[in-house]
Parts: sequence; structure tokens; C-alpha cells
Amino acid sequence: YTQLVAQFDGLTLSVQNEFFSTVSLLDMLEQFCSRYEDHHDKSVYLYGDVNGYYMRADNQNDIAGYDFIKSYLSNKGWFVDDKINYKPNPEHHRRYANINDALKETDNISVLIRINEKNCPFTCISLEATPINEDFTKDKSSESQRDIDPRTATHASDAFDYLSFRIIEETAQIANNSNLPGL
Repeated sequence: YTQLVAQFDGLTLSVQNEFFSTVSLLDMLEQFCSRYEDHHDKSVYLYGDVNGYYMRADNQNDIAGYDFIKSYLSNKGWFVDDKINYKPNPEHHRRYANINDALKETDNISVLIRINEKNCPFTCISLEATPINEDFTKDKSSESQRDIDPRTATHASDAFDYLSFRIIEETAQIANNSNLPGL
């Protein structure tokens, strides 16, 4: 299980922290709650892959992964704003191009991305080490290789992709709507 903590101020997406667990979703959520126990604004935006909705939480057949996350955090006093896009995931090529434009800070993207390398070393390794196939899908072989630290496998880059792509898309949509007459 992989979780990234980020802040977005309307211009810059700052990836601040990462949490991992090979034990359970509950373990990862406990790490998050312990780390942010004294946080003054207990509100989170939940982003992720649509397939996480269909994943069962910690082998509990009756609870979807995202429902488990929302319930657990709510019970711990957090307000959870569900930002999961429950539509099919975007095409790999489009996601890859938009994220790379943001990372390169090209003129056609309106979001800057910053990653705290000290707090997110495994996310950085995952982003740098994940091979991309010719069809722009990721080579996921690292996820099943026992000699590779699971924190450096593609899980962190996947979490980064779903978060950053949605922020980029939402920001572009807001920018496009603000250019409409009468707004």
C-alpha cells in the first residue's frame, strides 16, 4: 500500500510525504494518523486509481478500499473529500504527456510540481526507475521481483501519477471555464 501526502495552492503541487505498508491498508492509515495527529486542519482530499474502489480493504470482502479509507479517517476525526475519478482511467499516453509537461515546466501546463526529496525518497526512486513501454504503459515487473524493495517499485509512481494527473486536469478545466464569456 502506498500513500502520498501533498498540498496544492492553485499553482504548485507539493508532494510532502510518503507512507508505505506491506502489511495492510490499516497499517498505512495508522502511520498517516500518527504522523499528522496534531495537524490543525484535519481535512484531506482523497485521490487515486479507480481500481482502488474495487479493491477490498485488508481482505474484507464487504468493504471497498476507498470506503475503508474514508471510514477509518472519519472515525479518527478527519474530513475526507472524495476526489476519486470513478470513470475509466485516462489513456497512458495522455497521462504521461501531461505529467511530463508539468515536470519539465513547459509553457502549456499550468501546474508546477515539487517533491520533497528528503521526505519522499522512495517516490523519487520509483519515478526515476520505472521503465515506460512503447505504448506508454509502465513496466510493472518490479512489483513482483522479490529482490526489489517494494517501496521503490511502481506503486509510488502510480500514486504520484493519479494525484498529479487529476490536479493538472482539474486546473486546466478551471482555467478553460474561466475563459468563457460571462465568468
